[in-house]
Amino acid sequence: MNGEDTEDFFDNLMANSIDEFLRIVVDSEVPAVLAHYTTTDALLNILEKGELWFSHARFLSDTTELEYGMNLMAEAFDIRDKELQDCGFIEGMKYHGLYPLKKYLSDLFDSSLSPYVFCLCENANQLSQWREYSATEGYSICFSVRGLSSLKPELGAKKKIRLNSTLLCKVVYEKDRQMEVANRILSVIVQRCNQLKKRGVIAEDKHTMDFLSIAGRAIIDCVIKFKDNCFHEEREWRAYRWVAKEDESLLKYRKKGDSIMPYLVVKNPTHGALLPITLIYFSSSFDQQIRDKGLRMFCHSKGYEVNVIPNGFPPLR
Repeated sequence: MNGEDTEDFFDNLMANSIDEFLRIVVDSEVPAVLAHYTTTDALLNILEKGELWFSHARFLSDTTELEYGMNLMAEAFDIRDKELQDCGFIEGMKYHGLYPLKKYLSDLFDSSLSPYVFCLCENANQLSQWREYSATEGYSICFSVRGLSSLKPELGAKKKIRLNSTLLCKVVYEKDRQMEVANRILSVIVQRCNQLKKRGVIAEDKHTMDFLSIAGRAIIDCVIKFKDNCFHEEREWRAYRWVAKEDESLLKYRKKGDSIMPYLVVKNPTHGALLPITLIYFSSSFDQQIRDKGLRMFCHSKGYEVNVIPNGFPPLR
């Protein structure tokens, strides 16, 4: 087999692997509408600027979320350790300084590609979410999922970016289901590594590092998709985008507690077009008519002719 045929083989293997990974982690059946619970300040910013902020996954509100997903993937790795050893995957990790698994994932989070996340909920009027936001007079902004998928990063002076698709995944809470997803990912990794091994690819080969990179992305997709079952009432979905190192000039920064958080601005690519907002709920309060009137006036001033509805729950103290 000549060099050109070999490169075609690797290109096809990589493309097919990415497709298989995406079929596992990205949900094909999605609701027509998903909601984002937020504060008054954030609502004003979203409607005023017509943009959503996708935050670096390391800066999620609950810092234990990633740790949970990493621990679960490490458990799945341990169970299938012999297969991963035999196919050469772990040897490749060790050669490239990406072993053990947590170092591999940690390095990937901070290296050539990083995931940026926007959190959503399947239920637009959920009491547990209102409890979290009631102290700041919360809002639930309902988005058309089809419209969300069409939003793009604000490019500024850049003409194009390396990765330009928004992925949408449903968070999985049940451990049995999490292990099922993890094992499907690992089965693809073992199968592809065995194919590379048959071609004589060794750990030092650049194709090994290429595959480690895309496999790592799939594993991190799982980490983003998994949460502890104690959060199951949230019924969360996550829209997220991968940002390449060469596109980090697109990022902006804001204060979060005592830290500085990087985020990606995502908006409707048509100049002046609105975000795909279909409905806004607001938490009940003792001055409900005033809140209703002010919100309607503000939406109208920004071109949003959407329904505005109180959540129907008694005011929470």
